[in-house]
Amino acid sequence: RSKDCFASSGTTLNLWQLDDGQVHSLAKLSSARAGQQDLAPLTSFDWSTTSEHKVCTASVDTTITIWDIEHQRKEHQLIGHDKPIYD
Repeated sequence: RSKDCFASSGTTLNLWQLDDGQVHSLAKLSSARAGQQDLAPLTSFDWSTTSEHKVCTASVDTTITIWDIEHQRKEHQLIGHDKPIYD
């Protein structure tokens, strides 16, 4: 995670970069499971304290997703909660 990279969330994890005073979209990463038609809102996310290229997201579809933002892909997805995850 560079000091110029930041994130926001909605139904996707949105990665942004600040370059010469301009904000540019880097990626919109979806945590949708295979066969899932609608995107469930992400309820929270946080940067890893041990790896600058990792972000974890939580979703109302009961998933926790670990992202490798350097390669813009899911690294792990935990599907085991029986209720939406808000924290």
